[in-house]
Amino acid sequence: MIRMLLVILGVIGLSFGATAKPLCPDASGCEVAGGRYRALTPADWDGVTPLPVLVFFHGWRESAEYVVNDPPLQRFVENRKVLLIAPHGEGNTWSYPGAPGRHRDEFAFAVALAADVKARFPVDNARFVAAGFSQGASMVWNLACRTPELFSAYGALAGGFWEPSPVNGTGKGVDLVHVHGLNDGTVPMGGRALRGGVYRQSDIWRDWRIWLDEDQCSAEPAAVSTVAGRSCQQWRGCGKPRELALCTHESGHEIHDSDLEAVWAFIQQRAASP
Repeated sequence: MIRMLLVILGVIGLSFGATAKPLCPDASGCEVAGGRYRALTPADWDGVTPLPVLVFFHGWRESAEYVVNDPPLQRFVENRKVLLIAPHGEGNTWSYPGAPGRHRDEFAFAVALAADVKARFPVDNARFVAAGFSQGASMVWNLACRTPELFSAYGALAGGFWEPSPVNGTGKGVDLVHVHGLNDGTVPMGGRALRGGVYRQSDIWRDWRIWLDEDQCSAEPAAVSTVAGRSCQQWRGCGKPRELALCTHESGHEIHDSDLEAVWAFIQQRAASP
């Protein structure tokens, strides 16, 4: 069935040049309970070999279509040979705790999406990853807190909890890497108030303690390194068999290819761990 679908898509010309192939109809995408998503694969995928999966949650006012058309993500799909899944947020936003959106139960939607992807495509379960940018990264933090076992690992770019921050997680532990610009004025590391103080992005520095407690890690990182202009602190050997990484750079509120590579390096390392 997958091979037949790829042939049909090739005949009607639904492709992104010589790069990636979209596998869900352009008009609506793949539909699941509560919403829809888009899917993109490497151009040379045979339709049978299991692929690592990157479920990428878009930013505010963006969409699933924006994600599958984003050049850094298209390059990432082709270079790393992953299946990109782009969930669509109702109202082009996400309805996680503390956010203005009240469109649906995002946790139920994420569970339905994960089940549909695994039923529809051959996937590498050891690399079934949730990531996101800005409000999408806030979704990642909330999913990691509420449903840590839904994905094998979590990667957040420039977004965290909105207040009130959760007191704690499930206690099951989580593998999480966070990348953030120190000069981000849209989602500052120290948080900020919005709409006259009705809503507030939480303090990333302060809330990182939640993840340290969740994984039973010490306050001090086990390792600190600088790669591609990113200073990364990594916590290993915690009470839970999980790892955390917090990477910062001097840029603002944007995605670079190197941000995605930093997330994927963490994912690959965790997938290879016993």
